[in-house]
Amino acid sequence: MVVPETPDATESLDLKFLVPLTSSHFNFCRSLYTALINDYPPPTLITWGKARVEKQLRPHQYALIMDGFDVWYQLPYRDLISYFLTVTELNGHNMAVFGADKKCWPNHPDSHACVNVSMPTLPKSAYGPYTDTNQSISQASQASIKSDQLYIAEIFGQQDLNMTVDYQSELFQTMTFSHSDIVFLEDDVFTYPRKSPSQRRMYAVNNISGAVPPVLHFNGPKEAMHNWWPKMLWARMSNDPAVLEKSERIYRSGSACTTDGEFISWHDICSNADVNDPPEYKDAV
Repeated sequence: MVVPETPDATESLDLKFLVPLTSSHFNFCRSLYTALINDYPPPTLITWGKARVEKQLRPHQYALIMDGFDVWYQLPYRDLISYFLTVTELNGHNMAVFGADKKCWPNHPDSHACVNVSMPTLPKSAYGPYTDTNQSISQASQASIKSDQLYIAEIFGQQDLNMTVDYQSELFQTMTFSHSDIVFLEDDVFTYPRKSPSQRRMYAVNNISGAVPPVLHFNGPKEAMHNWWPKMLWARMSNDPAVLEKSERIYRSGSACTTDGEFISWHDICSNADVNDPPEYKDAV
């Protein structure tokens, strides 16, 4: 598996990076770090300090809207944009693309969101002869939860807008019921001669579709966020001079901004947090 080299498409797309966040947390510091070390623009923190949210997008501007506490960015920003342009080229422009879960939740099974969802593009036997027979997933009880996922899924089910789902995990890898789909491969596993161990990069790969998702979303259980961090590129190469230099730059001048354009420094958000030195693990947030 070799992560493809892609031309820099970041300048061809007018995009705003939005993260709903009212206050900080160590997990957000890790998320922000993974974004900045992969050259994402500083995110705009929606509702930071419970500030009033005004209209954020200009006409014809795209938005990348991500959760704050359980998202990692494992590939450079230019790769996400390039893959997004490829997906929208295939499905039509002005397209909203959402990550795919294995279960229609928290919507009711008979709702528009669940009944009208399009068939996955993966083969029917992608998981072997028992694909789609896991009753613990397909018939799990629906909780009375009001969430952004519920409302957006309902809009998708009503098919009022130009929306599609990233079934191949080419953009977003969601983790609910999907941790076992992930394998970690070094970037030269199929090349010869192999790189020296210090030069090898490790990536989380969807073993079903073969995709290397730019974004990992740990919705559902959070234990993998604790266990997988040491496997990720930035942790494995934390002593590499280039990574050290970039990390120091993030700690010194990394930033985000509020919806009214106010600058928020790394120190304001994360104080002296070291992303490779987490507090005692708790399966929370």
